[in-house]
Amino acid sequence: MDPACSTKRRRVGDPGAQRADRPGTKFPEVMIFVRESKMGSSRRAMISALAREKGFGVADSFSTSVTHVVAERNQPKDVWIWLKKVSAKCGLEVLPEVLDISWLTDCMESGCRLPVEDRHRLKDESEEEVCTKSPSIPIYACQRKTPVNHLNHHFTCALEALAEGAEFSESDGRALAFRRAASVLKSLPFRVAKIEQLRGVPCLGKHSIRIIQELLDLGACKEVEQIRSNEMNKVMKVFMSVWGVGLKTATRWYRDGLRSLSEVRASPSVKLTRMQQAGFEYYRDLARPVSHVEADTITAAIRALLPNSFITITGGFRRGKDAGHDVDLLLTHPDEGGEVGLLSKLLEHLNEQGSVMFQDYRDNTYKETNAAGFNESKSTMDRFERCFTILRLPLSPRVTSHKDDKVTGRQEVNEAVTSHYTTNLRKKIPEPGERAVRVDFVVCPYSQYAFALLGWTGSQQFERDLRRYASHEKAMILSSHHLFDKQQNTFLHANTEEGIFTHLGLPYLEPSYRNAILCHDCQANGNE
Repeated sequence: MDPACSTKRRRVGDPGAQRADRPGTKFPEVMIFVRESKMGSSRRAMISALAREKGFGVADSFSTSVTHVVAERNQPKDVWIWLKKVSAKCGLEVLPEVLDISWLTDCMESGCRLPVEDRHRLKDESEEEVCTKSPSIPIYACQRKTPVNHLNHHFTCALEALAEGAEFSESDGRALAFRRAASVLKSLPFRVAKIEQLRGVPCLGKHSIRIIQELLDLGACKEVEQIRSNEMNKVMKVFMSVWGVGLKTATRWYRDGLRSLSEVRASPSVKLTRMQQAGFEYYRDLARPVSHVEADTITAAIRALLPNSFITITGGFRRGKDAGHDVDLLLTHPDEGGEVGLLSKLLEHLNEQGSVMFQDYRDNTYKETNAAGFNESKSTMDRFERCFTILRLPLSPRVTSHKDDKVTGRQEVNEAVTSHYTTNLRKKIPEPGERAVRVDFVVCPYSQYAFALLGWTGSQQFERDLRRYASHEKAMILSSHHLFDKQQNTFLHANTEEGIFTHLGLPYLEPSYRNAILCHDCQANGNE
C-alpha cells in the first residue's frame, strides 16, 4: 500500500517538506512522490534515492507539499482514483501533476528539471474538458459574437487565471480547455446566476463547472486564489512583462533560482537578446499601456510618410480596445509588388529623424509553392517581412472637449505626433515629455492583404478556432497568407475579410465581436 497522510496538519512536519529544505536540494519548488503500486518497495527506494542524489526533493509519504506524483506501469484511472482519495483526506485543494516515471528518469539523466510534456502525463479522463455540440451556442469562437463588454467577467477572469497557471506549469491542454470555457462564457447574452443556465453550453468541462459553481456559492474560489498567490506565477508574470521574454525564458530563469528583474540583470549566467536588452532599458515606458489616441496618431504619422500606401492598424485596437501593449501596423501597396522596399524606405525616414530607438528586422520567407505543407505544421507564425521597433513618442497632451474648439483633442495629438516625426532628432533616451512605444510593422503583398488583416486582427482564441474550423469542418488550410482547399488542391483568393468568411461558409463577424479581453491580473505579454 502507498503511504498517505491522514490530516492536513501533517504538512508541518511531513518528511517531504523536510527533504525539500535539506542542503543539496537544487529544485526547492519540486516535491515528488513516487507511487509504489506495481513498482515494489525496493525499486521505489532505489528511484527515490537516485532522485535525491540529483537534487530533487522526494517525499516518503503523500502530503500537501507534493507537487508531482510519478507512477510506473499504472493505469491513469487507478492513479487518479487513489490521488483524489488521499488528497481529500489531506485537505489538498490543488492536485499535483500526475506523471509517468519516464519524466523523472529523463530529469535525472539530464540533471535538471525538464518541462512536462503531454507524453509524460497520466490524464484524468473524467476531467477532460471536451466540447459538446449545442443547438443554440456554436462550438467555435469564430461562429459566436464576443463583445468587448460581456456579462460574465467574474467567471472568465477566474478561468483565465487558471489557464495562465496551467501555462506556467506547462500544461498546455488544460490551459486551452480553460480558455475555451472562458471564451464561450464571454459570448453568452445573459449573466450566469445559476449553474442550470449552463446546461448544454459547449466547451464547459467538469472542472470549469466546479469553479463556476463555487464562485456562485461563495463569491470566490480557493483554487483560483491559490493560483493568483502562487510565488512562481507571480514571478513568471513579472519576467514575462519584459519585452522579448516568453514562457520558456521566464521558466528557465525561475528554475535557475532568479526571483526578480534586478536578480536577472545582476546574474552573470543570463545572456540577454537584443530585444530583451531593449525591454529592460525601456521597461517603464513599455509597461505603460498605449492609448487609442496614441495608436491613432502614430498610424496617421506613418501614413504621412508613405502617402501612396495602405497603412492599417490591427490587433486589439482594430477590435475596439481602448489600450494595448503595442501598436501593430499592416503595410501594403495597391500595386502588386509595390510593397517591395516599402519597409526599408519607412525605416530610413524614421532613422533619419531619430525616432527609432530599437529595431529588429525580419525578411519575407513565404513561398507559395510550399505554402500548404508549411501550414500543416504546428507553427502559427506567418512569414511576412516585418520589423519590431521601439519609437519615440511625445506624451499625449490633455484633451479638452470645448464645444467651440475647431480641432478635437485627437486631432491635436495627431498634429503633434506628425510634427514630431518630421523633426530631425538624434537622441537615444526619451527626454521629458517623450516616451518609448512599441510599434510592429508587417508588410504584405496586396493579394494577401485580406488574409494578413484577418490574421493580425485577432483575438488569439478567435484565430485559433477559425483555423480549426477551416481544417475540421471544411478540409481547408487557413493562414495569414492564404486559404488552401485540400479537396480541390487549389488556393482560394479573396480581396476582403468578408470574402474569406464566404469561402468558409461563415457569417462575417465585425472586428468588435472577435474580442478576448483579459482581466488585469490575467494579462500576459502576448499578442492578444
